[in-house]
Amino acid sequence: IDSSQKTGLFTTANTKYKLHDVKLNLTMPFKSFCMDAGLAYTDISSPSDITNGPMDYSVVNTANYDYRERTAAGYLTLQSDFFDKRLSAKAGLRFERTWLEGETKTLGVYSPDDIIRSEENNRTYNELLPTLHLTWRLGHHRQLSLAYGIGINRPNLNDMNPLQFYFNKNNYMQGNPALFHGKTKSLELSFTDVRGLNTTAYYHQAENQVEW
Repeated sequence: IDSSQKTGLFTTANTKYKLHDVKLNLTMPFKSFCMDAGLAYTDISSPSDITNGPMDYSVVNTANYDYRERTAAGYLTLQSDFFDKRLSAKAGLRFERTWLEGETKTLGVYSPDDIIRSEENNRTYNELLPTLHLTWRLGHHRQLSLAYGIGINRPNLNDMNPLQFYFNKNNYMQGNPALFHGKTKSLELSFTDVRGLNTTAYYHQAENQVEW
């Protein structure tokens, strides 16, 4: 990306993305219930660099940001019917462990091989994410459903990239590498009638969300 304005400033940005993803799923039907299990591993890396300065190149500021996010996860889901299949239940549990590695390097004004300042933002966190779905059939036309779950929202790479991309001398975009992931908790109760009546009541809670 190359940005230049009549104000005499320029910004040149270069970002690359690499994604590796491996998943293993297993389904085991038993007489009274069905079990699903799985493992997953994701590796995302994104090196980027930005160069800022006046159009005459009298002073050139360059910075690099190397970001890597690895996530290992395992899940288990059980599903079964009760009371002559009037009640269906599905419960799940997912465990995630995430490793974050970020390094910002501010390079020399005239020599890009001269590292003036280097800053690292590394951390590891674990999350346990349960889900529960219940469906009660009230005759042939109506049913009552209850759903509960905890989810996770991670900031995207642009939200965490600390390099400054200038649109003009007064406006620039910059992320925060110290951002934490967000979590959502939801509870939903719904009534459905196939003849046309649908009613839903829900509760939704969000923590540490990133919004523009």
